[in-house]
Amino acid sequence: MKKLLLNSNHPSFNSTQDATPRVETIFALRKPTMRVRRCELQISEETLKIQLKKRHVAKRWIIGGDEEGTNKFDTRKLIHAMKNSKDLKELRLDLPAWKDVTVRKLGYLNERMKKLSSLETIDIEFFMPQHLTKEGFQFLNKGLQQQRLLKKLDININWSPQIALSKGLCHLKKSLKKLILLSDLNLNFSYLMQFSDEELNYLSATLPKLIFIKNINLNFDSCVQITNDGFLELSQKLEKMAYLQGVTLNFSNCRKIDDNGLKIFGQCLKNFKPLRTLSLTLEENRNITDLGMLNLAESLKDLSVLKTLFLNFSECSNITSTGIQNLSMGLIEITSLKNIYFNWTGCKKIGDEGVYYLSESLKEVSCLEEVNLCFNGCSNITDQGLECIGELLEECATLEKLTLDFNESDFK
Repeated sequence: MKKLLLNSNHPSFNSTQDATPRVETIFALRKPTMRVRRCELQISEETLKIQLKKRHVAKRWIIGGDEEGTNKFDTRKLIHAMKNSKDLKELRLDLPAWKDVTVRKLGYLNERMKKLSSLETIDIEFFMPQHLTKEGFQFLNKGLQQQRLLKKLDININWSPQIALSKGLCHLKKSLKKLILLSDLNLNFSYLMQFSDEELNYLSATLPKLIFIKNINLNFDSCVQITNDGFLELSQKLEKMAYLQGVTLNFSNCRKIDDNGLKIFGQCLKNFKPLRTLSLTLEENRNITDLGMLNLAESLKDLSVLKTLFLNFSECSNITSTGIQNLSMGLIEITSLKNIYFNWTGCKKIGDEGVYYLSESLKEVSCLEEVNLCFNGCSNITDQGLECIGELLEECATLEKLTLDFNESDFK
């Protein structure tokens, strides 16, 4: 059964993520039950060590605090509890604005992490860290180096103007080399205003050595110092990752990246032969124009096994209907494409003509199953444009779901 959804606030196009972390309890223990389902227990710090001595040892920990930093990070109690957790599979540390997370305490944590040899997933989040120096990075990365079974690593460091990024990334580079089984890597450096091409080059140099990585997610939202040069270096290194199947890149508000940057990325993208999922976000960038859409379209033609394409160019106000036409030409060539998510919120120069070309190209994609389009705030799109997209339901036999957001468009 085919579905048509008309939304004004669809979650797929929530382009602006809330920078404030969700308030969580100090400790939460999640453990599997005897069946497939999991139960979640909210427990206190004092009962954590008692709970771990029970028959069913926890497989997953979530340790966090409130956004105001009022909770104290009692390392001694945490480390004592971790002594009985050698079989721990997943560890998540949420450290939002904790003012007493010092280098010394990170050193204690590092010593205990070394003994958690069964970890497969680690998620570490620092929000507004005040004491994350190069020594702090060094302690953390020493702990990571011992995790030879690690398959998924998430590191979030955002909203901090003072941390020693260059030195820290050098230590991170050393630890990543040791994680030979790592298949999923998620790094979030959003809102680090001092993150520049130099730091991006440190990071990029490590990537080709992660030979078994299948999915990579890099978030540089509002890292305003990144330029086309850094984008080039990253693209060239991603190109060398032979088993890469999913790439997610966020360069929102990085306004030193322009059409030439997309051309460089596109040239490297042609060699991403095994790629199945591509997500690219370049929000709020007036330097991205119709030429950039053409540069990107020319590279998409070579992604023969691509199944999911997510492009977010919201508030790129210099993209017009011609840009949509340019991009549409590349879509026709991707015979394997099943899922499309496009966001052109606030691109007011896009009109009915652009929507027409997009709908005509989508009709030619032979196995398309889901289409998600956001033209919120595109006031030059009228009923005629909506009718063009609506025809997909009739003429695209494989289409199962069509979600449209034309809020604030000129419908009569």
